[in-house]
Amino acid sequence: MKNIKILIEQATAQLASLSKTPFLDAELLLAHVLKKNRTYLFSHSEKVLSSDEYEHWQYLIAQRCLQVPVAYLTGEKSFWNLDLMVNEHTLIPRPETELLVEIILEKFGQNKNIELLDLGTGSGAIALAIAKEKPHWKISAVDFSADALKVAKMNAEKNNIHNVEFFQSDWFFSIKNKFDIIVSNPPYLDEHDPHLLTEEIRHEPRSALVANKKGLADIETIVDEARFYLKSGGALLVEHGCEQGETVRDLFAFYGYEEIETLLDLAGLERVTLARGKI
Repeated sequence: MKNIKILIEQATAQLASLSKTPFLDAELLLAHVLKKNRTYLFSHSEKVLSSDEYEHWQYLIAQRCLQVPVAYLTGEKSFWNLDLMVNEHTLIPRPETELLVEIILEKFGQNKNIELLDLGTGSGAIALAIAKEKPHWKISAVDFSADALKVAKMNAEKNNIHNVEFFQSDWFFSIKNKFDIIVSNPPYLDEHDPHLLTEEIRHEPRSALVANKKGLADIETIVDEARFYLKSGGALLVEHGCEQGETVRDLFAFYGYEEIETLLDLAGLERVTLARGKI
């Protein structure tokens, strides 16, 4: 039986043509098998796996060779300062989505009594990251998928967060209240977008990725209907594709929003547009 060092070297070579991060993938998967952190792999590089551990390891590497995302294989993904459970019913939270959290905390963090709605919460990443930072805010998080909501609720329990209420809704259909902030990372890919063929995305739930009208249908629905669920002067923030910024700003303007601006992600790409409803 081979030790940790050799297993990682072999898996890295095996994944080299299939992943942009083969070494990291191998480490994460082996750490998951051993129920240890990655530091353990360095300090115990001569350790030999048990037969059960080795069998589990071989299965995970085989699945990764089929380009199943590491997050789905380990069942977890880090986002902001949280460790989140994920599965095939949820999108895998991405670093660029942390921009939504950053903007909200920067622009509204000084306010003590905020009511916030997270539309299409998925794993709960946005709502829970904000709730962790602002335990006195009142946060609602909705999703059309009952399976996704189960994951989000488990993530709230896992991270000991108690100020988020989860419920099922098709966008605003079941919403009764008005909010200071509405935030969403909706589906925004066109059905012919080549990104849908990439190794990671093609395993994720298509309904959480693709929208009609060249990826803009759900964004337009949110921008249109949010006006009736925002308090006077409340803010709407929407994540969108890097080439959709101008069109999204036009939608905000068409539906009467004010103080419209688009912010860039860490790659310098237009990623989040925000505005205020009329006072």
